[in-house]
Amino acid sequence: MIAKIYGYLAPFIAACVASWITYYFTLRQKKHELLLQEKLHAFKAIQAYLVSLRRYCEAGIAEVEGGDFNPTFESLPENDPKSALIHSTALQNVIDSNLIFISHSARKALNELIQQVYMLCSMELAISSDPELKSSSPSGYSATIREVENCINILYSELKLPN
Repeated sequence: MIAKIYGYLAPFIAACVASWITYYFTLRQKKHELLLQEKLHAFKAIQAYLVSLRRYCEAGIAEVEGGDFNPTFESLPENDPKSALIHSTALQNVIDSNLIFISHSARKALNELIQQVYMLCSMELAISSDPELKSSSPSGYSATIREVENCINILYSELKLPN
């Protein structure tokens, strides 16, 4: 009698367990996809500011070293910040608004970058009071570019996308 009841119920129990397992893994996959989508959106926002900062630094180097085809501060896009101080504020704001999606190692690298940008602010302030210091400014801009590249690499590696 019990064997007969079990024979009728076993397929239903198996179907329920299989349905629950499918539901669980589908829900888990959907959560992962949503998180990745939000993380990608956050990284794109941060990356846009990082690229803007890199262009600014490249223009700073070109202002000192010259060259016919190098970018200058005047050739930067209109919506790009035109000072290191504005870059630091804008970058800090975009990091703060996307902080939940940034890992500890990326936060550390971004904080180091912001510290480097603050150094760049100090350098620009010193140059404004003593123009003779301008010849040493490419090293400050180059150091900031290296920090930007490091941050971009860390953020990209966190997305775990294939190369």
